[in-house]
Amino acid sequence: MKKQLFGLAVLSLPMYAKADIAIFSEVLFGKANNEFYAEQESDLGYKRAPSANSDSWGLRLGVGLTDRLALEVAQHFHGESLAEYSVHVSNTHSGIYQNPYDYSYRARFPIDTESLRLGIKGEIEVSTNINANIRVGMAHWQYKDVIPAQLVPTGSNSSGDSGNDIYTSIGVEYRLTDNLYVGLEYSLLNIKESKEYDNTGVVQYEHNLHDISMLLGWAF
Repeated sequence: MKKQLFGLAVLSLPMYAKADIAIFSEVLFGKANNEFYAEQESDLGYKRAPSANSDSWGLRLGVGLTDRLALEVAQHFHGESLAEYSVHVSNTHSGIYQNPYDYSYRARFPIDTESLRLGIKGEIEVSTNINANIRVGMAHWQYKDVIPAQLVPTGSNSSGDSGNDIYTSIGVEYRLTDNLYVGLEYSLLNIKESKEYDNTGVVQYEHNLHDISMLLGWAF
């Protein structure tokens, strides 16, 4: 999928080779809020919905199609978020103990996510130096190791997963010079997947990625 996204971006360039191509590059850095949810299809009661923050950053390259539209390709690193929740161990000798549980402990799962994105940016001029924008496109996301499905007991050590989902974002930019600008951006990537395991069957999981980023851009 990564090769396909890059290929689409490259194939689009000859369409504008004879015109004055407006090219820009951006560096993004900020925070990501990660909302996780996982459950077993067998409905054994294992449901987890922890939320965690992580540091995120990204690189983006864009080509202007018109004065208000641009084609973009970007690589986002959403960072490692530590998903935590309490595990309660049931008391098998209820006549001896007054509490309903023998003990509990905290389960921790470091979930590291990145995404390669290809999309369209549209913008409008708010004032002389300020533009508002909206972005939409396809993201190829990938988990480096732990995936949200492992928030329920799966009995498997397998890790890593990838797929494709739509992303959206809104933002505002302030032009400092003819070439240099800064901006603020909010983006949302909603991941919904299912994973089948030999011991526990199908596990459905959801990961909502909310990124808030500052950006520094340079127009060539």
